[in-house]
Amino acid sequence: MGAHASTAVADPVAGGLTDADVMLRVKAGDDSAFDYLVQKYRRQIINFMYRMAHNSAAAEDLAQEVFLRVYRSRANYEPSAKFTTWLYRIATNLGVNYARDTRHERPENVMNLDEPDSETGQAQDLADKTPSVEEEILRRERLAAIKARVEAL
Repeated sequence: MGAHASTAVADPVAGGLTDADVMLRVKAGDDSAFDYLVQKYRRQIINFMYRMAHNSAAAEDLAQEVFLRVYRSRANYEPSAKFTTWLYRIATNLGVNYARDTRHERPENVMNLDEPDSETGQAQDLADKTPSVEEEILRRERLAAIKARVEAL
């Protein structure tokens, strides 16, 4: 029987390592350290992306892209800030890009008030913007008061 690499990811925190230390191990080529970070933050990043995308499938895809970018950026990683700050900055940037790129897409259940109803062909029944009787009386009283003050000058 040949020796096989362990599929279980060791817990670097048990060894006293911070996430930044673990990321430095990723930078040095330790793929098990990367697996540890993915396992540790995957659910949190998916939830974060869901709050931005409002779509489970998109949140999963975006979270996967976050970790892909973390892995691709490993050579440039510098622990000048907390690892989570860096991780969530990547996630935020992806979420903002996603929102920008999908903002033209309109959910089917959103009603456009500028278009006639698709079933009746009539304009939507919107609130009347003409002033109420009370508002009209107040407007006239204000105008009369302003006019009286101007004439008194």
